[in-house]
Order: sequence, then structure tokens, then C-alpha cells
Amino acid sequence: KEVKSCLKRLDSIKWEPNPLMTLFTENCAEADKDISEGGAKYHDYGILSVGLANAVDSLMNVREFVFSEKSIFSLNELKEAGLKNYVGRETIEKKLAEKSYYGSDDKTVIDLVSYITSVIAESCESYRNPYGGKVKFGISSPNYISQGKICGATLDGRKAGMPLAVHISGKNGLGYTELMNFAGALDYSGVKSNAGVVDFFVSPDFIQNNFKKF
Repeated sequence: KEVKSCLKRLDSIKWEPNPLMTLFTENCAEADKDISEGGAKYHDYGILSVGLANAVDSLMNVREFVFSEKSIFSLNELKEAGLKNYVGRETIEKKLAEKSYYGSDDKTVIDLVSYITSVIAESCESYRNPYGGKVKFGISSPNYISQGKICGATLDGRKAGMPLAVHISGKNGLGYTELMNFAGALDYSGVKSNAGVVDFFVSPDFIQNNFKKF
């Protein structure tokens, strides 16, 4: 539903004329059209998603704490904890926040991410913008702070209003190699090719002391 709503909003975009960009864009001169009028050779749009890691970690937590043999909470308990923003449910919040799945090279996690992105792709594949171009989506987004402010609590232990998870990254000290393996295992074909930033911090000393390995 959210994807279809986003695609509908794309159709309302009205581009301002841009002579400078038109001058440096292939095919505009031949077509004798400004880029805002569809003069470019390619007309694809790009959109970004946010909160995928929170969604995946939340679903995996439900699987772990509700439906596995080690289940300790009911689905209703998790739902109520999230709706109450974990007030008075700090034990549940802590348990959920301790777990980290997104970014790991566990096959179950990778399969879940692939399934979600495939469902999104199916919704996008038939879309054509007013210029006949496609829409491509990415799983990285710069608006994780602003979107987090209007998003309720999630079942990965994140409270309402807090920033959403950013880019392709992990929490709780996920190893660099594992994160790279995760990123490399995802499918970026077709309309799933609009950016996937792998985000982690490395100190200069760490690189200098392990330069040959890098």
C-alpha cells in the first residue's frame, strides 16, 4: 500500500525547466526539448526506502520470541509493549534491543530481505512515469531521522520518534566481513538498483595497522 501511494505521488511531480542541465544531458539537443519536458534519453525515477532494517529485526524478533521453541512472550504482549512505547515494559524493550539480525550473513535474514525487496519490486515493475521511464528503488535513505520522528515504536526495541536504522548497516558490533557478505548476497537487479550504501565506521589506525589485509 505504501509503495503504491509513493508511486502515485511521483506522478504529481512537476519539473521546473533547467537549461543548464538540459545543455549537458544527452539527447535533449537532438530532441529539441528541455529535460523537464522529457528531452533526455533516459527518464527513470529513483526512490529510496527507509526502516528496512527495523522491519527485518522486528519480524525476526517476533519469530524468535513468539514462535520459536524458546518463546517467552505472546504476540499480544509485544504489540502492547510497542503501543505503550515500552513504558512499564522495559524488560521486553531490553530483550528486543539486544538482538541484531539485519546485516548478518545468516541465510534466514538474507532470504527475508530478498523476499521483502522482491515484493516491492513487483509493485514497481509495471510503473511508468509521464515520460515513459521506470522507477528504481534503493534500500538506503538519508531521511532516517525525519521519518523516525513520525514513526511509532518498532519491535526491535526502538522507541517512537527515535531515528530509524540507516543504510546497509548492523548494530551491536557486527563484523565488517559479515556485513560485506550480507551486502554482497542481496539482489540489486532490475528495479532494485537505486543505491545501497554499506555503512560502517573504521578508525584510521585500524586501516593503517592492517593495510595489506585491506
